[in-house]
Amino acid sequence: MTTQIIKEIQSISGVKGRLTFNPEVIKHIAAIVARDVIGIYSISGGIFDGIAERLSNKQQYKGIKVVVEESEVVFDINIIVEYAHSIPDIYKELKSDLKQTIYYMTGLEVVEVNLMVDGLKIVEELNEEIAKD
Repeated sequence: MTTQIIKEIQSISGVKGRLTFNPEVIKHIAAIVARDVIGIYSISGGIFDGIAERLSNKQQYKGIKVVVEESEVVFDINIIVEYAHSIPDIYKELKSDLKQTIYYMTGLEVVEVNLMVDGLKIVEELNEEIAKD
């Protein structure tokens, strides 16, 4: 799909070129998408270690692995979920949102999303963390 998008741009502008993405950009988009999914507390080992970092713009993506080949993207994402949320629903929403956002922003097609749930946060623990900060 990306090849088609690039060819359309070339035929309009008459200038040859190639559109590529640093994998860190794709990880950054994925981290923002994951942050917005209700029930995901954090990405394990990276972007949101605690409430303060959850609100910051820190760019660590240790819990997100991405493989970009031609016009396709594969994700391996490790998360911590909030207790009392449906993990299958979280997974479905994350896959759908990633597919839509990545395609819209880059023209790349998400073909696989592998999700590893590394932990669980309980509401009482969240309240204790907030009280400490």
